[in-house]
Amino acid sequence: KVERGLRNEISVYDKDNNNKIIAPCTQITFDIQIPEFSLETILTGSNKVTAQNIVDLFNIAMKTRQKEILYWYCYYKSYEDRISNIRSNNKINDKSARILVYNEIKLLLPDITDVNLRKITFRAKKIYILVEGIGMDRIRQ
Repeated sequence: KVERGLRNEISVYDKDNNNKIIAPCTQITFDIQIPEFSLETILTGSNKVTAQNIVDLFNIAMKTRQKEILYWYCYYKSYEDRISNIRSNNKINDKSARILVYNEIKLLLPDITDVNLRKITFRAKKIYILVEGIGMDRIRQ
């Protein structure tokens, strides 16, 4: 059930316009367009809000969620690539390389606890495994 939900959330949109975003780890392009109306209009409770405004916000929220999932995929892929590079360059085992990479990340994120970083990385790993299992081509559908 969770896998099915994530599959639906990760669909990626390819469009030809000036608002393309390229995810650095996968070179996938997708589009998030902000509608013409002002968010201030909605936040101030204006009566000018239409059903189309609501639908536009829904679509933006969905695409933003998809983008977030893709970034978590990229985070974990980069994490694994860094481990692989350290293993090959330093001739050390997997566990030692993971500890080194984890400590590098932790130094750059001093406000996050060890427990939270582990949980976040584990969640990113689940997303990574799902995307790898499904295949990037299938996600584009």
